[in-house]
Amino acid sequence: MSKTKNILFWFLAFFIIIFSAIYQRITGPTYPLKGKTELDGELIKYKFERSHSSNKNYLIEIKVDSNVEGSLFWGRYNFDEDFNKVSMINGNALIAEIPKQPPAGKIEYFIELKENNKKVFLPENKTVVIKFKGDVPGLILIPHVLMMFLSMLFSNRAAFEYSGKTSRVKIYSLLTIITLLVDLYFRTYNAILCFWRMVDRFSCWF
Repeated sequence: MSKTKNILFWFLAFFIIIFSAIYQRITGPTYPLKGKTELDGELIKYKFERSHSSNKNYLIEIKVDSNVEGSLFWGRYNFDEDFNKVSMINGNALIAEIPKQPPAGKIEYFIELKENNKKVFLPENKTVVIKFKGDVPGLILIPHVLMMFLSMLFSNRAAFEYSGKTSRVKIYSLLTIITLLVDLYFRTYNAILCFWRMVDRFSCWF
């Protein structure tokens, strides 16, 4: 294989990874919900998280004029119960918190804003679902991410090698399998940790 072709294959394999990561980031279910609305002539922008650490409360902040009143409504996702209502504090912005939940716990919420007998809902005609997740130790997270990207890189390279009918297909295929198995080890270990955290905190739901 020529040096130019070799460089091209590595570039394409790396480009596919970067493109996939960016696409997943901006279209995935955990990507923050952004939007804007208008209340009594004032343009209001908002950004709501859909994934948050289970070790701390989720702070919601919306920048508005001092005359705007806000209320946060939240409840456990897929539970048949009334929403909790929290009056938002208005300083330089409207602020309220959703209490932290056990790992894998889901909360749905929305905001009501009022000013001069007018009101709007954020977001409009729906709720936001936020999932609380346990913090993964760096000794698990870093190798997992590294192995995940390496497996994608080697698999892409193996595909290009196959299309070019070169002799390195088996090498990159083997590297793909090895990195996937190592990643599986860290995923399994983390899944076991998350399971025991959920068992330990299950009583928090009741």
